[in-house]
Amino acid sequence: MLTHRTHDTDAASPGVARRWSLLLQVAVAALVASASIAQSANADVFHFAGDCDSCRSIAVSSDGVVFTSGSDATKLVSQFDAATGAPGTAFSVGSLSYFPTSVAAMANGNVAVGMANGLAVVKTRSGTTAESLNNSPAQTSDLVEDSSGNLYFVSAGQGTLWKLSSDRNTRTGWDSGNGHPFMSLVGIGYNAARDHLYVADGELHKVFEVTTAGVVVSEFGGFGNGPNQLNSPGDVVADDLGNTYVSQPNLVGSGSTVSIKKFDSTGVGVGSMAQSRLGGQPWRLALRNEQLFATLFSRLIRVDLSAPVASASASASSPKTSQKVTLDGGASWMPFGAITRFEWDLDGNGSFETDTGSTSSATVRYATPGVRTIAARVTGTGGGTKTTTASVTVEKSAATVTASNATAGDDVAFDASGSVLADSEITDVSWDLDGDGTYERDTGTTLQTKRAFETAGTRSVGVRIVRSAGVTDTGQTSFTVTQRPPAPPLGGGGAIGVSANDGAQFTNSPNVKLSVTWPFGSFNAVISNDGGFKVQTVLPLAAELPWRLASSGPERLPKTVYVRFDANSQTFTDDIILDETPPLLTSAVISRNDAAASIRAATARTTYKVRFRASDRTSGVARVQLASSKSKPRRATKFKSSLAISGPKPKWARVQDRAGNYSRWRKLTAKRS
Repeated sequence: MLTHRTHDTDAASPGVARRWSLLLQVAVAALVASASIAQSANADVFHFAGDCDSCRSIAVSSDGVVFTSGSDATKLVSQFDAATGAPGTAFSVGSLSYFPTSVAAMANGNVAVGMANGLAVVKTRSGTTAESLNNSPAQTSDLVEDSSGNLYFVSAGQGTLWKLSSDRNTRTGWDSGNGHPFMSLVGIGYNAARDHLYVADGELHKVFEVTTAGVVVSEFGGFGNGPNQLNSPGDVVADDLGNTYVSQPNLVGSGSTVSIKKFDSTGVGVGSMAQSRLGGQPWRLALRNEQLFATLFSRLIRVDLSAPVASASASASSPKTSQKVTLDGGASWMPFGAITRFEWDLDGNGSFETDTGSTSSATVRYATPGVRTIAARVTGTGGGTKTTTASVTVEKSAATVTASNATAGDDVAFDASGSVLADSEITDVSWDLDGDGTYERDTGTTLQTKRAFETAGTRSVGVRIVRSAGVTDTGQTSFTVTQRPPAPPLGGGGAIGVSANDGAQFTNSPNVKLSVTWPFGSFNAVISNDGGFKVQTVLPLAAELPWRLASSGPERLPKTVYVRFDANSQTFTDDIILDETPPLLTSAVISRNDAAASIRAATARTTYKVRFRASDRTSGVARVQLASSKSKPRRATKFKSSLAISGPKPKWARVQDRAGNYSRWRKLTAKRS
């Protein structure tokens, strides 16, 4: 079966001049825009690599050579390999004054070329002129050859269908003058199986089926955008079954984006293709076997009519393990038909084990990470199939857990909500709350739990998440349990602060005990003898902390301790007087207490009176202590300058100041009172 395609020239008929002027404007605009038209997004819409130089017409030979006519500037006819798209020899039509407007592939391997000036020639594939067709009609816009070698011409803007006999001696025309309903014939095709012609009328928006004797046997179309209507047809081709394909390059009005329509042998519309499917605006058509060729003004495309165009995409290019991935083949399509079946190879083993019928999607989950190649096989109307692949990189899912602030004895809240993944179900949650690697607590699908820790320190807690597809993830977190602040002292409040030696006024040692009450959540005490904290010591918090006051030897100085908690700049202080100088006992005289003679007689016990002279210049004398033996002194009593005692006669005395310093022992001097 041979068909062909071409272009048109200036219209001679004033009644249709405006239409063809507009069509030429569209052609020019499309030619300018063609520089930005990329390869079609549909892999089975094949774009030829070569530029067809305006693509004013197209024809395909029975042995797979594509011919196109060139622009008025080059006057070339180009050749391409129909299977690979590789460009072949291009040749000039000679020194004729008008550019070639149409081409027809001939049974003998030559190509007939119609010219804008009404002349036509037959060229060999090397460009040699085989014959001159002086009887061809004026302004040829399209021509075809029938199986008997006759040539048929149509002229843009004219309503005449011309036939030139195979011996080139007879030219016959059919138009309204001899009862034919033609107004403006723009394209022509030939069906060898029926030996019929099909002509497109751009003014009537119809296609006429005509015998080679010029008899109109049927017509279809009529203006509109319905499935059985046409909107400014530009070209027509027919297959051996009588199906026709009609281009619509110059749509009038709104409501349609269809570029090519298919009609069955009775003229009923059975499918269409939009311009977006093709990657450009189609004009001229050619048909060979089950492949449709079209010009996009400056580009050529080929559409396989026997097989669908397969497309598949994944809902996520980098899903996590266990996540549901939805595969969508909805962008697949069948030229002038429908997709009837979708099959899927989800595990990459080459077997299409999942059949979703006419449903264009499938779902899958992966239990392990890695790159997966997913294949989709689609079946179109007529049973043709096509396969395409999509690649996804599966990443390992993860479990996470967080812990709230923790104080010894209080519940710590653990939360694994960060482990939730979209399109993935959690089937079990278990916890390792003591850090031993054993997940001893199972909370079902609940992602939160609690536990109290009685002592301060760093703790580690883990969570184990079981997901869809049996995926198991583990996560861990470390946190610090802080010491609880000490209870407030009896009778007092729980104010934050520091106290040296339980609030004592004096001390005789630089080594003191600091009692601290700290803010909630604190970890450390920062201690210094310097209010500027130039020299500081950091100690973990406890109810009582050891500290050494600044000291340079026996002295009487008030000492201040400065305390902060962690990085808080608020400073707490306490003062204490460091007194390291002992008191002085200058005199200790003992005498019998005669005033208590009657008492002695009654009790048979001797009483004494002891007089002291003692002093302390720092904290003052506070106590006195007597002893018969310095190794076994009596209990110290409150200091008085005169003290009455009973019992064994003491031999030694010493005094103690308020800071706790003792004087030297002094031997008592006897004197009768």
